[in-house]
Amino acid sequence: MSLWTDLIEPAELTGFVRAAFEETERAKGLLARFLPNTFVPDVLVKFAKGEAGLVEEASYRAFDAEPEVIAPGRLGRVIIELPAIGSLKPVGEYLQLRARGASDEVLRDVVLKEALRSVQGVSDRTERMRGTVLATGKATIDQENFTTEDDFGRDPSMTVTAATLWNASGAKILDDMIGWADAYADLNGERPGALVVSSRIARAIRAATEFQVKLIDGASRAASMDQVNAILDAEGLPSLVVYDRRTQRGGKRLRVLPEDTLLLLPAPVDPDAEAASAPLRLAREIRAQGRRVGLALRPATGIEPYVDILGEFDMILVMTVEPGFGGQSFIESMMPKVSRTRKAIRDAGLDVWVQVDGGVSRSTIEKAAQAGANNFVAGSAVYRAEDAAAEVEALRQLAAPHVH
Repeated sequence: MSLWTDLIEPAELTGFVRAAFEETERAKGLLARFLPNTFVPDVLVKFAKGEAGLVEEASYRAFDAEPEVIAPGRLGRVIIELPAIGSLKPVGEYLQLRARGASDEVLRDVVLKEALRSVQGVSDRTERMRGTVLATGKATIDQENFTTEDDFGRDPSMTVTAATLWNASGAKILDDMIGWADAYADLNGERPGALVVSSRIARAIRAATEFQVKLIDGASRAASMDQVNAILDAEGLPSLVVYDRRTQRGGKRLRVLPEDTLLLLPAPVDPDAEAASAPLRLAREIRAQGRRVGLALRPATGIEPYVDILGEFDMILVMTVEPGFGGQSFIESMMPKVSRTRKAIRDAGLDVWVQVDGGVSRSTIEKAAQAGANNFVAGSAVYRAEDAAAEVEALRQLAAPHVH
């Protein structure tokens, strides 16, 4: 039986897992839009409590006069040590027996499927931790083998309970929501951008007297979500976001967010936003400086959102590894994206380069060129060669027959 490292290079598996995690987060990680993943070059994270809230405003002064001294606030420093996360699945005797005689391709597929299951497990645990932080203001881990708690310093006044439970008579749901939103704005300087609730809370809101729809015969019925959101909008409140994701641990189903909780949160970030939040404007600003402009797409980012503005760019870079480190293996599944990019350029009658970067070597450059690439970045293949210049020429010769 082959070792898994004989079936797939560790660097390639790392790239595959990173791309799969991003895709899973994009598809299922709603709370990642409020607490997005951020790369840090350390296992320690440092920040000040309350540093994202209102700050003391500056004051005017006469010329040559000393500026007013602002007393330091009581923010307090927070240092969090990031724990490791992962899962281990031993290959038992039964699977080892079944694997006898299987081709390397079949075994490779098994490795990738198990990697995807691990990715799902990591994504589920990460999302549940986001839910814990958003609901309590603390990152709490209470496992048999590991316990810790980190306080993010949320103002205690931001955790409140309705005076009358929302499923009881006399509840004033709309008044509660308006009051909480006002308190949120007083502390943060702006109103909330999202209201996240469970289906149970959403049903209670729809059935509340304040939201019920009066019928012609004098009866009433529960409001639809559109009708609820129209009332909220009229009061300057954001629309409801219904969220009921569950995870599993030890065979037990767990809710990511408590079922009886309403979260007032900032507006969500766009999970598809790359380094440039306004690529069209940035491209034009760069071109105005007499420079060429390129657009880089990570493995999980499609070309489709940019098809209508391809003429604003001189080059489209399709990453064939996850950006971050060299030596990764070429992700061949990116070739359809290269082909779609080339077709869109050709259909629009444009002269735009299509570049690939990552894992480019003698064994992969022809695939990329055939798919539609006409510009190539080769790192490890060149620098590890005995004769770098000869290697570059060999790569050029392999790509040359495929002209675009």
